Amino acid sequence: MTTIDSRAETPDLDHTELDRTELDHTRFDRTSADVDSFADTLDLRDVALPYTPSNRYIPWHLWFRTIDTLSPTKTIGLGRTNTTLIMPTIVQTDAATPYAGFERALTPSRNPTAQVHFEPGAYGATSPATYVISFAVETSGPVTFTVQGLSFLPGVSGLGTRVVNGTQSISIVYSNLPATQPVYAYIEQTAGGRWNWYSTRISYPPIVLQP
Repeated sequence: MTTIDSRAETPDLDHTELDRTELDHTRFDRTSADVDSFADTLDLRDVALPYTPSNRYIPWHLWFRTIDTLSPTKTIGLGRTNTTLIMPTIVQTDAATPYAGFERALTPSRNPTAQVHFEPGAYGATSPATYVISFAVETSGPVTFTVQGLSFLPGVSGLGTRVVNGTQSISIVYSNLPATQPVYAYIEQTAGGRWNWYSTRISYPPIVLQP
């Protein structure tokens, strides 16, 4: 189920503030975002799969790293995999790169949040595997996020506080996740100005070729 939540009450805003926000977003409508070039908040080499002469066997499906990518134009995946957007100020699906825009100052009653639920078994998983969930975002200045997931599970990394200034992929890693264990991950803005969410990619860790 996809949820876009903007039901919370917001204070009266003058038109100049709304016009400014609308104008701030016009450049995103015209400009493509190269999400694949965004720097990652984690060093994914720490969870990479080594491919060496002594370790040649890597399941074939792991070579195809991306499992699914959710975005403003594709908010639902397989099974119960879905997107939740809380307090977006704009969702622009016909932009050069579709995005959902957020600004905490305009929605003070609730923190803006982008969340994903992921069901490994719906994608054919039958055994434990490591998954990387990455939120591609762009900010107009320093923005502070709380990054959360199922912290009680062993092998979870990337949780905590992240400050993003510019373009970045905020990643959470679930290591050795059972195929029957659905999980979630989310980024919640706690301070700062405007930011855009472009997509959430669910993938296997990278494969590193070693001698």
